[in-house]
Amino acid sequence: MYLSMLEIDNPTAVQHSFIIEEGKRFVYSIKLLLCHR
Repeated sequence: MYLSMLEIDNPTAVQHSFIIEEGKRFVYSIKLLLCHR
């Protein structure tokens, strides 16, 4: 029971960290664009 719950929770955690990383990359690219103008 506990293991199956972990398996369900893990993909969501991976998804959240992926979204956070993508957000950081997005903000970084915008900062670069603004600096190069």
